[in-house]
Amino acid sequence: MNRIYLCFIICLNFIVANGQILLQGDTNGLEDGFHKIEINSFICSGLVKNGMQEGAWKTHHPNGQLHVLQYFDNGKLNGLHIELNKNGFIELQADFMNNKLNGKLLRFRTGGRLSLEENYVNDQLHGTKTVYYERGTVQEESEFAHGFRNGNSS
Repeated sequence: MNRIYLCFIICLNFIVANGQILLQGDTNGLEDGFHKIEINSFICSGLVKNGMQEGAWKTHHPNGQLHVLQYFDNGKLNGLHIELNKNGFIELQADFMNNKLNGKLLRFRTGGRLSLEENYVNDQLHGTKTVYYERGTVQEESEFAHGFRNGNSS
């Protein structure tokens, strides 16, 4: 009964962003060690250390295909974050530091074509944002500083 309650708490901590299910939650109360949890037919697995997510955590689609790969350090997203669709095509790649976007965020169309490239510092757009047409040519480029448009767009 206690384990069911803990799984329910973890379910409440799922983040749904852009249609993606990402596990990032409070794992306090879970014993240290490897955990594998099924939620809405998605399988999440990873290590809990001192009540927090640690190292690589994976979420798999119901068909078994990898959906999300993300890395944690003391319960905070740190490092590479990748999202794949149910057919195995990359949809998103981002870099995190202390639960905040830091570095490039790349969004892809089906088949792996780049659709968006953004740069972040401390969770804010900072640098060049590039939007691509479906064929891969540049549609728009904009400069940002600390989350605000800075200069002209082309």
